[in-house]
Amino acid sequence: MSDTTYRGPSLPVPWIRSERGQVTKAFQETFKRLASPRSPQHFSKTFKMKAEKIPTFPTTIAERHLRRHKSGRPITVFQYKVYDLCSQIPKGYYSTYKEISDHLKSSPRAVGQALRNNPFAPTVPCHRVLASNHFIGGFFGQWGKGSNINKKQILLKEEGLDFDESGSLSVTLRKLRLFREFK
Repeated sequence: MSDTTYRGPSLPVPWIRSERGQVTKAFQETFKRLASPRSPQHFSKTFKMKAEKIPTFPTTIAERHLRRHKSGRPITVFQYKVYDLCSQIPKGYYSTYKEISDHLKSSPRAVGQALRNNPFAPTVPCHRVLASNHFIGGFFGQWGKGSNINKKQILLKEEGLDFDESGSLSVTLRKLRLFREFK
C-alpha cells in the first residue's frame, strides 16, 4: 500500500491506495497514529512512506462528495474517474456509457458497474448516462423497468429530456443534447 495526500480546495485529505487501486479515506487520527515516530517498524510493514509531490485536483462535484463519503466502501480509482466525468455532464444534457468508456479507454460495462455502485447519486449525476441506443439504461441496479428507472426518467424529464413509452430518448433531442466534451 502507498500513502498519498491530495490537496483539495481547503484542507489536505489523506487517502490510502492499495496495489489493486482501491482508494479509501484515512481518518486523521488513524493516519497520525500510523505515522507517529514511535512506531516506525509497524508503519514500515504496513505502509511505505514516500516523499512525493502532492497532486492537486480540480474542484469538482465528485471530489467534494468523495471527501464526504462515509459508507466505508472502498472507491477505486476507476470509479473516481467515472464519477468525475459524470459530474461534467451539464443539466439538460446526457452522455452514454460508450462515450465515457471511450474517454477512459475502458468498456461500457465497466462504466455501468461503476455507476451502479455510485454512492453519490443523484448528486454525481449518473442519471444523465444512457445506453448508446438512447435507451434509458439502468439506475440504482435496475435495468429497463422498475421504480428506480421511473425515478431516473423523472429526473431527466425535469431537466428537459423526454422519453417515449418504450424508454428511448426523443429523436429530436438525440443529437442536440449529447455531451462529449469531457476534460
